[in-house]
Amino acid sequence: GSTDQSILSIGAGLGLIEKKLFEKGYRNIFIQEVSEDAAFYSRTFLNPSNIYLGSFPECVESKKFFDYVLLGGIEYIFDDFQFGQLLENIKKFIHKDSKLIILSWSIEKEDYFSKFKIFLKEMLIKIQFLNPGQFWGYSRTLKELVYLLTKSGFNVEKAEIDESINPW
Repeated sequence: GSTDQSILSIGAGLGLIEKKLFEKGYRNIFIQEVSEDAAFYSRTFLNPSNIYLGSFPECVESKKFFDYVLLGGIEYIFDDFQFGQLLENIKKFIHKDSKLIILSWSIEKEDYFSKFKIFLKEMLIKIQFLNPGQFWGYSRTLKELVYLLTKSGFNVEKAEIDESINPW
């Protein structure tokens, strides 16, 4: 889009993605972040009035509308119900031509090997042969993510997995 269009990044963290957008000429960038420490880096390139500290949607100006809303790797922290609530709240800040962009690094592959691996891990945990370890959030398949978006009334124009970047 045009570099004068407004962008709201929810759960921006350190603002690394937003810094890249700023370097590309986008100046109408707003971030929401719960941690003042994480938002500190964003203060080096954003106007302080473009930084919303606190929980979304409460901390964002209620009469503000954005052309783009960015979720950069945060959808995994929400279960399906909470994610639906987040999507409903996002709709309060967009207009009919707005775009929601989700960058996710928690999409489960849908091939048989990946499904078997998940099944096997769940069985080993169930029989207490494997310690599940730290809970890191919710992963979804691409189909599940698209389903949740359409269920909330979003029109999904493009949904794909970028295989050009190798996993760790």
